[in-house]
Amino acid sequence: MKIRGMILLLIGTTLLLSGTLAAQEAAPSENAPAPTPETATVSGAVIEAWKSKDYDRIAPLLSQDLVKDLNEERFEAMVDGMKRFGTLEDAKHVGVLRHPVAQSDLWILTYQKKDDAGVVMTTDKLLRILTAELDGRRIVIGLLVQ
Repeated sequence: MKIRGMILLLIGTTLLLSGTLAAQEAAPSENAPAPTPETATVSGAVIEAWKSKDYDRIAPLLSQDLVKDLNEERFEAMVDGMKRFGTLEDAKHVGVLRHPVAQSDLWILTYQKKDDAGVVMTTDKLLRILTAELDGRRIVIGLLVQ
C-alpha cells in the first residue's frame, strides 16, 4: 500500500511540474509577431469596412471562394448581428498567428450598450482575419467572429 501511495504521489508531482512547465512555455512573448505591412493594410481595411458596414470596401480584398460565401447580404447580416451587443466602441489589434501558408490577424472588437437599469455592459468579441498571399497580393481567405 505504501508503494502504491508513493507511485501516485510521484505521478501527481510529475503531472503538476509538467503543467507548470507547459504554462511557462505558453506565456506570451514580449516579442509577439507583428503583422506584415501588407497584412496590416488588408486587416485595417477589413476593420474599416466592418465599422462602416461597407461591403464594397471589403469585396476586392476577398478570395474568390470567400466572395461566394460572403456576399453583401451575408456581410451586412454578420455586422448587424453584432448589434445585439451594442455599438462598436473600439477595435484593437491583439496579435498574429502564423501558419505555413497564411496568417491570422486577431482583433478585439469592443461593443457597449446600456441595460434597462442604465448600466453600461461591455462585450469583447474576437475577430480573426485569415489572409494569404496570392499572385503577389495579400487577400482575405477567412473571417471568423467569436
